[in-house]
Amino acid sequence: MRKLILLALLLAGPMLWASEYSNTTITATTTSQDLMLDNASEVQIINDGAVTVYVRVFDVGTPPSAATSGNIPIKAGEAFKFANVGAVAVIADSSTASIRFIWR
Repeated sequence: MRKLILLALLLAGPMLWASEYSNTTITATTTSQDLMLDNASEVQIINDGAVTVYVRVFDVGTPPSAATSGNIPIKAGEAFKFANVGAVAVIADSSTASIRFIWR
């Protein structure tokens, strides 16, 4: 019986995690893009690309505006976490970069 309960919990674990978090991947270019997160209590931004990207984080209720190279840099392979986010603007330093967003 214990093994059956453990198996059920192990199988349910990924479903519980998936229902709590949202995620998406976008391709950042040299033109600023916005991602609306609608009051994310926590967001992790992961740069899976080969170039630096810049992010601009907005509080809930603040309309996003363009990201620039003067905003928060995230180098290739790096990640940052932010709390209480309404929207994010991203721009790649050159060419394109794949950016993952995981939030809840």
